[in-house]
Amino acid sequence: MLAAAKAMASDENICFDFVGHGNKKESVEQYVAEHHLSQVSVRGYLTGKKLRLKLQESSCCVVSLTEGLKGLCAPSKYYTYLYMGKPIISVGEKDSFFSREVEAEGIGFAVAVGDVSAFQAAVRFFQTHPDRTAAMGKRARALYERKYRYELAMARYQEAVDGLLSKGAQGRNEGKIDHGDHSDKE
Repeated sequence: MLAAAKAMASDENICFDFVGHGNKKESVEQYVAEHHLSQVSVRGYLTGKKLRLKLQESSCCVVSLTEGLKGLCAPSKYYTYLYMGKPIISVGEKDSFFSREVEAEGIGFAVAVGDVSAFQAAVRFFQTHPDRTAAMGKRARALYERKYRYELAMARYQEAVDGLLSKGAQGRNEGKIDHGDHSDKE
């Protein structure tokens, strides 16, 4: 992303905002300073109204996942971006859940880590196709409503907990789980 920001530095209409307290924040700040990237800002974690305002003014949002982490974690910001109706650039392994869903749902673009030209092309698309960008944003919000809204997520969590509890009860009934007293008795 930083290499793309550097390559696009002469375009005054494109700005990059890095928000958060991730472990790469210092290196991002250093890169921005070293390359005099005036169109790039780096700020701390935003919440509430400040986050909503920042997302509302954004044309698109980026979800990045370092190679090798596919299937191990899920950046929660993805769901926030869907809720806000933002088109997404998914930077990571092309067969990751996020990359596959972004492309399958038509809500943005999947870009491999390090593919600067593909990242630039995605940013330029959002810049030059406002109607199609808005349509992607509407599909992102619709996806949130269809699959990820709070009530649906809570129902899935409840099902998972219920399933675990019933398996635990089944195991106890079959003698597979021993909760007996294991203290030494003389």
